[in-house]
Amino acid sequence: MAEMRLFLESIKTINEGLVENNPTKIVSIDQQSGVCKVDVVPQGLIKSLPVGFKTMGMQTHDYFDKIVKIAKENYSQKEIQKELNSLMNNCVACHRTYKITLKE
Repeated sequence: MAEMRLFLESIKTINEGLVENNPTKIVSIDQQSGVCKVDVVPQGLIKSLPVGFKTMGMQTHDYFDKIVKIAKENYSQKEIQKELNSLMNNCVACHRTYKITLKE
């Protein structure tokens, strides 16, 4: 759940960067939500998650990496918005499909 909170913070930062026309702000999320964060998730948790959930999670990390790459290499607000929309569609699909509950 902490990872999903970071995703929301990253999306907020991307939106701010788009509004401010500031690609540097968008690039700042690079180490926060990209594929580099996959190794931080506890292995016990990874093993307990359904394959579809893990697949959507990896896609989400990939979308963040694509957005950062566009901001770094060929800044285009339209392309970033397109990728951000795909990322959000992935989030919505995951939240519609899966629910994490905590065991007492």
